[in-house]
Amino acid sequence: MANLLAQLWNGGRTQPSERYIYVNKPLPASLNNNKGRPLQTFVSNKVTTSKYTLLTFIPKNLYEQFRRVANFFFLLIAVLQFFPEFVTIHPVVAALPMIIITSITAFKDGFEDFKRHATDKTLNNRTTQTLGNWENVNSFDSSKTFFGYIKRCFGFDRTVSDGIEGAHWKDTLWKDVQVGDFLRLKEGDFIPADLIILSTSESNSLCYVETKNLDGETNLKIRQAVPETSDLQTPEDCAKVEFQVESEHPKADLINHNAKLIWSDKRQTPINLNTMLLRGCVLKNTEWVIGLVIFTGKDTKLALNSGKTPSKRSQIEKQMNIQVLVNLVIVAMMCIACAIGTKLWEQYYADRGDIAPFLGAQTLKENSTSTEAMISFWNGLITFQNIVPISLYLSIEFIKSVQAYFIYADNEMTYQGTSTIPKNWNLSDDLGQIEYIFSDKTGTLTKNVMEFRKCSINGKKYAGDSIDDSQSTSDPVSSSSSQVPSEPSSSDNSTKKKRDSKNSKKINKKPETRHFGDKNLIADLNSGYSEHTSMIDEFFTLLAICHTVLVSTNEEGEQQYKAQSPDEAALVKAAKDVGYTFVARDLNNITIVTPDGEKQFELLNVLEFNSTRKRMSIIVREPQHGKIKLYCKGADNIIFERLKLGQDYMITGEHLQEFANEGLRTLCLAVRDIDASYYEEWNADFKEAIVSTTNRDSRVAAVSERIERDLVLLGATAIEDRLQDGVPECIATLKRAGIKIWVLTGDKLETAISIGFATCLLSHDMNLIVIREGSRGKPNDIGVYEQLRNAADFFRDDPEIQKNLEEMEAPESAESTGTPRPSLSNYRSTSMGADSLFSMPTSPRTGGYALVIDGVALKHALEKWRPLLLNLACKCKGVVCCRVSPLQKAEVVKLVKHGKDVLTCAIGDGANDVSMIQAAHVGIGVVGEEGLQAVMSSDYAIAQFRFLTRLLLVHGHYAYIRNSSMIVNFFYKNMIGVGVLFWFQFFCGYTTTTIFEFTYILFWNLFFTSTPIFAIGIFDRDVPDRVAVQVPELYRWGMEEKSFTLARFIMYMLDSVYQSLICFFVPYFAYRLGSVNTYGRQPDLLEMGTTMAVACVTQANLFVGFNFKNWTVPHLITVWGSIALMYVYVAIYSLLPFSLVYGYDQVVYGGATFWACIMLIIVMAFLPRYVYRYYQRTCYPRDVDIIRELVKIEPPNHNFSNDSRVNPTLNMTRSPTSDTIISSLRPPQSDSITFTPRPSFTTDRTMQNLSLTPDSPIQSEFPVQDIQEGSCMVANMQTGEVITMRGYAFAQEAGTGRMIMGTLRRRKTNPALATRETVVKPSQLRRRSLPDVRASKDMTDVSDVSDVEKIRMVTFTESATSSTTATAYSSRRQSELASESLSLEELSGAQSETTGVTERSGIVNNVDIEARVLNSVVENISNEDNVLIEVVDGTSNDDDISSRTMEDGNNAVNRESNV
Repeated sequence: MANLLAQLWNGGRTQPSERYIYVNKPLPASLNNNKGRPLQTFVSNKVTTSKYTLLTFIPKNLYEQFRRVANFFFLLIAVLQFFPEFVTIHPVVAALPMIIITSITAFKDGFEDFKRHATDKTLNNRTTQTLGNWENVNSFDSSKTFFGYIKRCFGFDRTVSDGIEGAHWKDTLWKDVQVGDFLRLKEGDFIPADLIILSTSESNSLCYVETKNLDGETNLKIRQAVPETSDLQTPEDCAKVEFQVESEHPKADLINHNAKLIWSDKRQTPINLNTMLLRGCVLKNTEWVIGLVIFTGKDTKLALNSGKTPSKRSQIEKQMNIQVLVNLVIVAMMCIACAIGTKLWEQYYADRGDIAPFLGAQTLKENSTSTEAMISFWNGLITFQNIVPISLYLSIEFIKSVQAYFIYADNEMTYQGTSTIPKNWNLSDDLGQIEYIFSDKTGTLTKNVMEFRKCSINGKKYAGDSIDDSQSTSDPVSSSSSQVPSEPSSSDNSTKKKRDSKNSKKINKKPETRHFGDKNLIADLNSGYSEHTSMIDEFFTLLAICHTVLVSTNEEGEQQYKAQSPDEAALVKAAKDVGYTFVARDLNNITIVTPDGEKQFELLNVLEFNSTRKRMSIIVREPQHGKIKLYCKGADNIIFERLKLGQDYMITGEHLQEFANEGLRTLCLAVRDIDASYYEEWNADFKEAIVSTTNRDSRVAAVSERIERDLVLLGATAIEDRLQDGVPECIATLKRAGIKIWVLTGDKLETAISIGFATCLLSHDMNLIVIREGSRGKPNDIGVYEQLRNAADFFRDDPEIQKNLEEMEAPESAESTGTPRPSLSNYRSTSMGADSLFSMPTSPRTGGYALVIDGVALKHALEKWRPLLLNLACKCKGVVCCRVSPLQKAEVVKLVKHGKDVLTCAIGDGANDVSMIQAAHVGIGVVGEEGLQAVMSSDYAIAQFRFLTRLLLVHGHYAYIRNSSMIVNFFYKNMIGVGVLFWFQFFCGYTTTTIFEFTYILFWNLFFTSTPIFAIGIFDRDVPDRVAVQVPELYRWGMEEKSFTLARFIMYMLDSVYQSLICFFVPYFAYRLGSVNTYGRQPDLLEMGTTMAVACVTQANLFVGFNFKNWTVPHLITVWGSIALMYVYVAIYSLLPFSLVYGYDQVVYGGATFWACIMLIIVMAFLPRYVYRYYQRTCYPRDVDIIRELVKIEPPNHNFSNDSRVNPTLNMTRSPTSDTIISSLRPPQSDSITFTPRPSFTTDRTMQNLSLTPDSPIQSEFPVQDIQEGSCMVANMQTGEVITMRGYAFAQEAGTGRMIMGTLRRRKTNPALATRETVVKPSQLRRRSLPDVRASKDMTDVSDVSDVEKIRMVTFTESATSSTTATAYSSRRQSELASESLSLEELSGAQSETTGVTERSGIVNNVDIEARVLNSVVENISNEDNVLIEVVDGTSNDDDISSRTMEDGNNAVNRESNV
């Protein structure tokens, strides 16, 4: 019974973890019960996303509503009214407000759930084709049961025989699809269940599927049928085939699935996701597919990955529960006071009947004083119930709904017809308290529109011709169709005619604008046969055939490209622009059109890309000579490690460095000729690996590794993912608001850093701390451990970080090996300009710190050293996490969310951002190119990242201050009325008698005091929206939670207590003597109560109006209208004969006492608050007070961004206060902030320069005199280097063959004299992970290198011998103990004798600089490498240095040493 109830409550049941499916074979006896029914039961394909059913709606909804403490309190009040001792009005009338509110909420919940039911019904009643007149032995026919018979009798069973004999395809509802059914799908059909692909309409047994609903990607995917069943074409074929399926249990894994087909002859065929179609996907570009269902309903991967959307509550709502509990405590104290007062009072007058005859002896005998005290307690609970307003929650829901509409209707947050959509209306005030934003990069900060910009082929760089945006298609991504032109550009007419004559494919002749073009490239391609031309041909042939792009023809005969990733689409389109057009692909062939005509390559093997391999390869047979070739593209370090020995890839590495520094996404391309006999041997092993059922992935990877070696480097590509409009300005504004922005991306480190600079997340006056995968030669955990400790040295004065260091546990491997921790005192300072060759950054930059950490280091830090990572990252002004997985994104959000207890916001656009969006307090989805998965899981959906500015600084800020003020004023207005009732108990014997006429209490929250509260929540604002954006520092008011605090709540409650005393005692003393009025009537209790009620309503509405931050027409109407309504109601109600205040209109309004009491109450009640407000704004104004004053005196179009009184400080030269905000983003060396575009493609940037001129520079805690303009200090924790970086020069990833190095200088405890230097000469320099590299002539020619970016280049050689006579040093210590007796003359002589590889510092004409270069000290790079480096001085125009120059240089060095 308990299990049945649990199933009804949860709406489901558990299923067996394993499954065996039999096709056209009887089930074994072991899988049947004693009645012959299958023991295996599978879930129905009927999917239910609703929360309730008819049976569970009432109990489940009531349970959810009464989890609120206030609702339970009101239920208790309603129940008390049913007891005669506590009746004040009819019990039904007393329960009516609670019934109305719970009914409205239930109706809203029911309506939402009804819409879900309607959606489920529409989905479940879709039709598909299944095999009819065929028995599925895996499922039990429910129509044969008793309930099935009943359903047929009453017409509920709609299964009708179609009258067709034999196996055939029939229409079936989705909800009736069962495990083991054959399905036939047509193009455009949604997949109703997870199924195995048995056959397709294509000759190559392929099909194409769109997975947007599953993973959010709009690009098509390729799936392939099981080869052994590809001949199934007709229903008869399906009814005859026999096999069984063994599958693992249902899992949410979208990457892997293990299953197999077992045939009658015991053959086994492996099944993975490439041979499956998953529910929710759409069949594309394929006429039909036949499949076998293996998972249905809740067992499908779509359902398992959907999960339940987390229930999010706003921070204000959570804090409001505390205030409700405080009010409940106050009510309890009032009731206890009444109970104690009743007991004492009745005990005192019990024996004094002559004094208190109204007590009655009989009453005292029937009830003891304790019983009367208990009754008084519960009566007090009913009397003072308004202190916890039942309408508060309803008011908040209404106000938040209006605020959500304001967000939706904001035209300034609309882009191309897409408005900002609030999906969770309860979080509007949380938008005003965000302290951390976690952002994806691709598609969020950038457009996810890839454009091929540059390439490097055979060591020559092609930057592409400048193409206007108006001349190029804006979207090369697969989701939008792109036409394939028939004729690529060419300057050779003869080649063009030759190409046209050979082109046998019909390609659309409609002209199309090019995306990439380079005149030099076309000239080199048409220059005749040469080695370089051959490399260009191989380069673009690779781009045209090594991909997963699909090509199709639309109704107009135009060819369209569809790719799995925007990168691939950009590469294929770039090849097309140059003249290498991808035309068609089938199972065994790939056809392209080249400048020489059509070519058809025989496709032999495809080695797919994955995150572990980081490369993709295809093996093809050339059409002309029949050669077998392998084409490979992948990450630079992956390709370089697999190159053939003896290649020079340093020039390509140089170009890759340049591309990465510009924020471009890079790939390397390589090719290999394969011997036919070797290929046959390898292919046999490859086929065996792909059909294995155990360790398939690892075996395929091992076999692929064997052939992907000895590659010949072709070159590299560079693709730009453009920034969205307004991203730099948005991030700069949010940083001024005090919001910390973390970028979480899967891109490489250099690209992520470059994007950080381009978006203003990082600035050139910052100190970059780089933590990446463990140091060379050490395990990753040890390397990360050491880097974290080194990074913590930058924050030696921070007690939290130092405490984390003390508690930090070293890895076991580090403890066992006893690896010492490297010291930061051994940093190697590197400078890239001649002006600072000997300068060591002696102080941190003034811009603060920024942390850059990669995925491997992040993984170890999250697992072992979370506290240190948290405090270290939170001390930085910017954090960039690169190479991170979706799960790591969510873990980083949770780290800050739970570790710092601050409000977080996550923003992304793809399916990989869903976990991060759901983990944050507020999740924002960007409507982008990667589907709608992120939008569907988000709380707010926006079209552009830049809309965050208005969403947070305007709507979020307004919602926070409105809701904060509305709630405390709501509590205030109720407390002032309840307070008057409580003070009266001291004069009525604690009998809980109300001094107000009952209708005054009944309509208190409904009419008399509610509308000004709504005016606060809907219309109130502290500054105009333009000012909120121009002065983002005002946002910190919400971030620091200054508007909604327990202290402010208590202050308002104390204010209400004071004002209730005034509202009670002023009329009490005015009417207590009982003077006769002009009508000859002595005032009674209700006359005094009416005066008190009118005074309370007047004072409450005026006080709420006094707390308005601006006055508009709605504000005026609500305040004065509510006051007028009270006066009109008393006048009209007193005219009714049945009312208790009949005739009071003339009595009350006609007496001077009433009006005197009202005026006196207003003055006395307002006096303390007015004096406090005047003193605070005059002597200690807040930032918002000053800005509001400026708004009043400045013209409406005044720009506060350029106002020197506002920016960068907001204290307006007054004495600093506790909440004065000082912006820290302005560099001290400049008087203005200028947002500069990235160094390349400046025409693509639409940023405006924002000049913000202050009156005086900001005083920083760091000394300014050592700061170099435009420099940025980068501390690489992996190598121990501290690099003074200029511009966008970043160190290349390890393994690329290039190192950016300046003069290396050691810090020693007792440094040697400047005239004595250690000279280390090179004969061998090698990294263990790199193949042989030799420098070309182009690398040694550095005449074109700018003075501010001179580099020193290091080459690697495989040779173990050298003609240079030098001493080898295997460690830093040996280098430091080397002889220091060589003079500058000896060094110059040694230079002329040296042969082999050289390292040059650039051409320096200044003699003093030459001497400094010659005096530089080169240290060993790593402990395990044998490093021999030859230093060559800067050359003069005569290519040698005269003795006079050497003497001057020596004197200059001596002078430098003396200084």
